[in-house]
Amino acid sequence: MKVTELDERVICGYVRMALRGGILYATSERGEGYLA
Repeated sequence: MKVTELDERVICGYVRMALRGGILYATSERGEGYLA
């Protein structure tokens, strides 16, 4: 599966939103995020 620049922007934006909203609690060694 090829990840495009648009995909990267959407993912980064979602992560920023999760961090600011306080719902991103942890990340794994592989970079997976845990939302609650």
